[in-house]
Amino acid sequence: TMYMARITTGVRNLAGNALASDYTWSFTAVDTTQPIVSSTSPVNGAAGVAINSIITATFSETMQFSTVNANTFTVSDGSGNITGTVSYSGTTATFTPSSNLSHSTTYTARITTGVKDLAGNAMASDYTWGFTTTSDADPPIIISTSPVNGAAGVAINSIITATFSEAMQSSTINTNTFTVSNGSGNISGTVSYSGTTATFTPSSNLSDSTTYTARITTGVRDLAGNAMASDHTWGFTTGDFIAPTVISTSPANGATGVAINSIITATFSDVMQSSTINTNTFTVSDGSGNISGTVSYSGTTATFTPSSNLSDSTTYTATITTGVRDLAGKAMAADYTWSFTTISLSSTSTPVFTPTPTSTATPTPTEVPTVTLTPLPTPTATPTPGVCEPVRIRLEPRSLSLNQEEVDEVTVTVTGKGGCPVEDETVTATIDKAGTKIISVSPISNVTDANGQAIFKITSTAKTGRAKVVFSVGRLKKSLIVRVRKPGVCKPVRISLEPTSLRLNREEVDEVTVTVTGGGGCPVEDETVTATIDKAGTKIISVS
Repeated sequence: TMYMARITTGVRNLAGNALASDYTWSFTAVDTTQPIVSSTSPVNGAAGVAINSIITATFSETMQFSTVNANTFTVSDGSGNITGTVSYSGTTATFTPSSNLSHSTTYTARITTGVKDLAGNAMASDYTWGFTTTSDADPPIIISTSPVNGAAGVAINSIITATFSEAMQSSTINTNTFTVSNGSGNISGTVSYSGTTATFTPSSNLSDSTTYTARITTGVRDLAGNAMASDHTWGFTTGDFIAPTVISTSPANGATGVAINSIITATFSDVMQSSTINTNTFTVSDGSGNISGTVSYSGTTATFTPSSNLSDSTTYTATITTGVRDLAGKAMAADYTWSFTTISLSSTSTPVFTPTPTSTATPTPTEVPTVTLTPLPTPTATPTPGVCEPVRIRLEPRSLSLNQEEVDEVTVTVTGKGGCPVEDETVTATIDKAGTKIISVSPISNVTDANGQAIFKITSTAKTGRAKVVFSVGRLKKSLIVRVRKPGVCKPVRISLEPTSLRLNREEVDEVTVTVTGGGGCPVEDETVTATIDKAGTKIISVS
């Protein structure tokens, strides 16, 4: 370092005379302080060191980086120097082994006097330190997950967790080593680690009725540096959390001239719990109060059958309340109401009886008067005018699972306002780019019929995965998710009941359908289902 000294004219001799001018001079100081190693990692004498450790040495001052290399920084296992790379940043030199260190081995690290500081000073002597690696050679395993493997009906706001058999190096648990896929690719999210549990938090809610696969890779390490023996994967399926709606009614909303012996029906967008559809949740009113009748349910249609004919020339209002539930327990967003008016039965003529005598004389007993009968005209309903424009697309089934090289059909139903079927509309089907390698779609009839329906054939290829098909009518679109899996044995993981609860009158009979499914929702065949009634229940019901 160069220094400059100065004596100013402010100084005086004994006679009071000042210097003629300031006096300056300069000199350069030479750095002769030798650098030292101030800290290391692992520290000297450390034991139980992780086998995936890097070795570092921090100096007392900045060094010439060109002097810090594989010749001046070495690590030996006792039989010779191990291979690795050397880097330098700030005041720290780092040795990164080419592969994991060996278990239960003592290593010696050495920094030689070949390293130099910026002034060219070398260390006074080589610096060495030693450490011993861990004897723990057991790979970690995942002991539990949430959701569990094969879980169905999982909430769409779930987080995904995996718990390990031991504490892990948190730096190895990240979005590269913990991923969640929806079949078409990894979803976005953040990964955290605490205790022995890794957590994946999706950036947004999961999709309804979708199968996800979570994966923890061998990139994760325990504290000893051991990796898992193999990647750990598990799958789960989210539930159907879309609120049901009424998609069509009969009579349609605003209908007039409705026959007085009509039944009233409502068709839902989803299969419903039949026990929730009853005279409390499906009512019909004539304006002065609810009329009496019975309610039944089949498929996706609820039916109200009046106890007697409706009154003529009367406006009725039907209501489906939010008390109805789909199989996932989801209620409608709001009550659904619609109205219709029955036919007018006022006559245009009355029967006229015209006796015609054969003479003015008193008729003989054999003479019978002629009677002319003019009947009432047959009542006719006034049709509702207007064109049924498409406002909704419905798919049956709503999602599809196929084995490789398998064929199935999808029915596309196009309806208008009030649920009227839309006829002679062309339906198009488009597959997403990734899905074109997994399935093909061909129309059996792509123009809607009198019921508003078009039918398409879905054929899976030899590849597995997830494809999305978008069915379109004008600007209306509806998506179908198709999953293609390898065929195999479908082991039971879930039982679902339809209905999930049942209400009977005394000495009444009803049926319950038991559906057994496996991972990914595959149907389980040839499984025996048993039914057991609790002790108190044996006096109330029987099951066969």
